[in-house]
Amino acid sequence: HILSQAECDELVLDLLENCYDAAEGDDVEDDDEEGDDLCNCVFSLGYGALTLLNNTRLHLKRGECYGLCGPNDSGKSTLLRAINNEQVDGFPPKTELVTAFVEHGIGEKEPECEWTPLEYMFADETIQAM
Repeated sequence: HILSQAECDELVLDLLENCYDAAEGDDVEDDDEEGDDLCNCVFSLGYGALTLLNNTRLHLKRGECYGLCGPNDSGKSTLLRAINNEQVDGFPPKTELVTAFVEHGIGEKEPECEWTPLEYMFADETIQAM
């Protein structure tokens, strides 16, 4: 389903409102929401001497889709790398949850390969064994 510009604008405004509520400490998501927790942890993440995330809560439900939004240089790629490298305390290890991080090659470094993300994931031996 392709969204119209008006639908996109409304969705972005809803997301921004949720972000502002979260920044103010209001509960955005009820802990009793249905579904199994994939991850419900508090962690800190740094890059060199810089603290990117401090006592940050990550609560993900199994079977849901999530997006990671933020301005340039806010730590999005660093967080995804840390998850992939099992460096986020409380995030399920690769023995429980298969993760993959494919460099996009925009502004950081060249892509690791010419495959699509789906081709990259299905080439993984762990995924093939499932």
